[in-house]
Amino acid sequence: MFSESVLGPGAVLWRSCDAGPSPIPADGCVDLIAAGDRVWICGPQTRWLRSAGTDSEGMLGLRLSAGTALRLLPTDLPNLRDRSVDLGAALDGAAGQHAARLQDLMVRARESPAPQVLLTPLLEPLGAPQPWTALVDRAAGAGLASAQVAQRLECSQRSLRRRMLTAFGYGYTTLVRIRRAERARRLISCGTPLAQAAAEAGYADQSHMCRDFARFAGMSPGQLAGSAAKMSTALPSGSSTVA
Repeated sequence: MFSESVLGPGAVLWRSCDAGPSPIPADGCVDLIAAGDRVWICGPQTRWLRSAGTDSEGMLGLRLSAGTALRLLPTDLPNLRDRSVDLGAALDGAAGQHAARLQDLMVRARESPAPQVLLTPLLEPLGAPQPWTALVDRAAGAGLASAQVAQRLECSQRSLRRRMLTAFGYGYTTLVRIRRAERARRLISCGTPLAQAAAEAGYADQSHMCRDFARFAGMSPGQLAGSAAKMSTALPSGSSTVA
């Protein structure tokens, strides 16, 4: 069983219990995850990964949207890209006390029937994500070129790259590819033919989409289309779940 809820601007709380291993598409986010008495940082995620199975006690995660993790986790994000690292190891030195507090809060939240009560006060002082990170994310979703984004931010493309690496942990082009793959997945899941989905998502052609899926989705477009078709035929006509 998997459930999630919005905890605050740029933050989603999720819980996984009694679930088998499954592919998780790249989303560019950073996750803080508690399982048992262990807490680790996962991300920034720029490749698909396979989640571990969970038992009845499950995992609790705090997902920080792309470009927002530094508000809570003052660390070297490029060094954490596509890695899972123990929280204490990632936040050592001066940030050690902060890591110990996060460790305690996440473990207690995982054991609590109302984890949001414990974790919401942690995020409230942080405020909303920086406006420039939201602008960049929207621009990537629209497929804008880096030169256009740099112009909107009134900075050079080199400066944009430095800012992206610091706040996101990866460059702007990677974020564009992640958002494009997300658009394609949504289209295919809704039954859009593959060639049409590739064109509407912004790929040069269907082969281009297939190559990106190998990195970002953990399955081929055909496999995704097949699973979407099985789900729709297994449900009664008119079911709200089909969409």
